[in-house]
Formats: sequence, structure tokens, C-alpha cells
Amino acid sequence: MTNEASREIPPELVWEAYKTMVEECRHFNQLQSTYRTLASTWLLASFAATGFILKEQTIPDKELLMGGVSTAAAIGLLLLWLLDLKVYQRLLGAAFQVQRSLETKHPWLPQLAHGMLRATRNVGVTPSVKWFYLVGLLLLIAVSLWAFSQAPSTILKTVGIVGALAIGLGGGVGMFQSGIDPGAERSGQNEKASDKSMSTPNLVTAFYQRIWNDGDLGAARQLLTSEFTFRGSLGVDLRGHKAFEEYVRSIRSALADYRCDVLECVSEGDRAFAQMLFSGRHVGVLLEYEPTGKPVHWHGAALFRFEGQAISRLWVLGDLIGLEAILKANQEA
Repeated sequence: MTNEASREIPPELVWEAYKTMVEECRHFNQLQSTYRTLASTWLLASFAATGFILKEQTIPDKELLMGGVSTAAAIGLLLLWLLDLKVYQRLLGAAFQVQRSLETKHPWLPQLAHGMLRATRNVGVTPSVKWFYLVGLLLLIAVSLWAFSQAPSTILKTVGIVGALAIGLGGGVGMFQSGIDPGAERSGQNEKASDKSMSTPNLVTAFYQRIWNDGDLGAARQLLTSEFTFRGSLGVDLRGHKAFEEYVRSIRSALADYRCDVLECVSEGDRAFAQMLFSGRHVGVLLEYEPTGKPVHWHGAALFRFEGQAISRLWVLGDLIGLEAILKANQEA
């Protein structure tokens, strides 16, 4: 089992992991498209509202109303920007990085991620989207400042202008300096970010070492959220600490000297993806195969999600075909 060839993930497992990452990318892209459509509609509705207020002569204090509408619209645009580029873009970046890593390691996979980077010259679409939000914000703030400057009340005029400037400057600077562009990180141009993404998070290391390798079931309540959901490499779906602990006991009772080894791991934000090797000595019934006392091993791909300092979800795909082949060969020997 120390032979490097035995650690290669079977092509069918690689393909399943790759399809999962492609679906994750598609999911987050769809969410971002929804938010960008909503942002465009929000901008148009805001400008239509201010135009209507400006045109109507019977509306009292219409300058204040225009300024208030434009300022509220700017706040709404900022919230949409936060959800789009500061939340979902990072989740998309994590899935994209794993997809690209799989393509690099397995050239026979469709080179979708590499093709996208080539088409966008290794920068993705984030810069142009960021300018869309920034220009929209500046236009709304400009309307707010003009409207408040026309207000008859000096106090309200001052408060409105200061508030609009604070929102415009704070939001504008935040958008303009929104950190490293994910396209650069994906393309490997930022070495520090790349090194960090290829390290194994402490939670993943502790999860496998303490719970699975050492058999410390008490660690589950320290490392996992109360609503932890789990799909094991043998295809079992569970929720909660108690069900998970029972599953760990069943595996460790069927396999003596059971070990989970992380062969490779990539991480980004609240997610991590690990290439795994599971091994042990068959001493109990496993997948309906009677024990033989012989060593078995199988490969897996594990997708983690974190909430704060705990694991909230773990989805593992195991090479059951390869495991059953070993179990069957051991019984027939």
C-alpha cells in the first residue's frame, strides 16, 4: 500500500469528483447571475423613481425624497455586491480551484476551467462585474448629493450630504479594493494564495486523526456542528453526532488498525476537498463480506464544508468497486 501506483484514484472516481465540482460551479454561477439581474433591475427602478419624483411638481420636499431614494438604492446595491462578489464569488472560486486542480492532474478530463481562463486572459469576469457595481453606486451617490444640495433645510441638507458621502466613499473604496481577484488566484499568479489553498486545514487533519485513526469519539462534539450531515465512503447518509458515532464504531469494529490518510487536499474559504486513502484489516462483516483478517484499502474523495471552527457537512465518494474486488479476492484466496 506504500506503492505510489496503489494510491492512484480510479478514473471513474475522478470523473465523479470532477462532475461534482462542475455542478458546484454551475450552481454558484446561476446564483450570481440572479443577483446581477436583480442589481440591474434595482438600478433601473431607482433611476425611474428619481426621474418620476423630479418630474412631478406636486410632491412636497421632492429633493429630500430623491436623495433618500437614491441613498437607499445605493445601500441596496452595496448589499447585492456583498452577496455576489464577497460571498458567492468566493464559494465559486473554491469549487473552480478544485476543478482546475483535477484538470491539471488528469489531462484526460475536459479542460473547461483552463479554457475559461484562456478565454478571459487569466483574469475571469470579476473585474468587469466589479466596475458594474462601482459605477452604479457612484451614479446613485451623485444623484443623492445633487438632490440633497437642493434641499431647503440646512440641517437636512448637511445630514443627507454627509450620509451619502459616507456610503459612497465607504462602499466605493470597498469595491475598488475588494482583495485579490479570483482570476489571478485561479491561474496560480498569486503564490501565497496558491500555497495556502493546497494546505490541509487543521479541522480536516483533526477529524481524520482524532476521530477515525485514534477512535476518539468524544472529539466529534468538538469538531462537528450539532446539525452535522455526513455521507460516508460506503454510501451511508447520516445526520447528527449520535448517528455519526455509531457509523464510526461499525467501521472500526469491522476493520482493525483502521486508518484514513489524506493524500492531497485543496481548500478555499469554508470548503476543502481531499483525496483520501482508507485502509484496515478485515476482522468483521463489511459490505456483507465475512472477515478474512486480511488487509483491505480503497480510495475516496471528500468534500468538507465548515461553519466557523467546526465541520458542518462532509460528503465522501468511495471507490466501492475497488473495495469489493479486494474483499472478494481475499475470500477466494
